[in-house]
Amino acid sequence: MNDRSVSEVPAPPQRPAEGSAIDFDGVPWNARTLHLAQLPMDKLMPLLRSLQLTRDELRALSGEVSLMSSSSFFVRLNMSSSSVAKYVGVQVAAVAGEEVRVRGIEASPTEHGILRVQRTKLQYVSNRPFEESEILDIARRLVMGSFEAVSEDTARKSLEDKGRALH
Repeated sequence: MNDRSVSEVPAPPQRPAEGSAIDFDGVPWNARTLHLAQLPMDKLMPLLRSLQLTRDELRALSGEVSLMSSSSFFVRLNMSSSSVAKYVGVQVAAVAGEEVRVRGIEASPTEHGILRVQRTKLQYVSNRPFEESEILDIARRLVMGSFEAVSEDTARKSLEDKGRALH
């Protein structure tokens, strides 16, 4: 019987031991770009938190084509019903006016490995920051492949671009 909690995040692949320059596939680690899902949790969690875009930020950035075509960002999407409040972190695929295209509403890719992009309205994007449990869920789903892979370098460049555009 598996005693692991369903909400437990699987450990991402780790770098080889110090002094070991080559990974199992023969690629030097210093020549490799780590994807977010490969980062240790202590680096991943704050990075995911900073990659959140709020509804107001999406509106402010709507003219920034390069930013809005980046899959580096996540939004807190209101999935509530009249009786249950629920928010979920999803990856931004594109923004066009009041329409937001997102990835990750569905837990896993289709049978053909395609990550489904769904449309929603900007009004359903929250202005509140992610809760800790929502960040953990994003991290878990990154490892599972529910989002498009994003390198750490790309994510950090997107954050720099976001900072310049908003200030």
